[in-house]
Amino acid sequence: MLDILLILGLITIGYQLGKFITLLRIHDDIIQTILDHRDNTSIKEVYKLKVEKVESMLYLYDDENNFICQAETLEELAKLSQQYKKIDYAAVIHNDKVFKFVNGSAIET
Repeated sequence: MLDILLILGLITIGYQLGKFITLLRIHDDIIQTILDHRDNTSIKEVYKLKVEKVESMLYLYDDENNFICQAETLEELAKLSQQYKKIDYAAVIHNDKVFKFVNGSAIET
């Protein structure tokens, strides 16, 4: 029984570590995209966001659980977050996948 709990614990730690590393890679990728395409403006903030699905509606929150916007698709969330909150670059967790929002577009990584 203890072996099973140990294995489950290691799997959980591995999963969380993998998710964290993926977010760091996306963050670095977005920063590099900004650096490659900036037009003599200051580097903008890269947000860490998460999506919660309730029935058919998606709700977007920041890392402090502040509500940002709601929509039916990730692409709409990307556009609305840019329109309402001026979020141009973000790493977004939805279910077990990580997406990036770049200038109002949702891109799966």
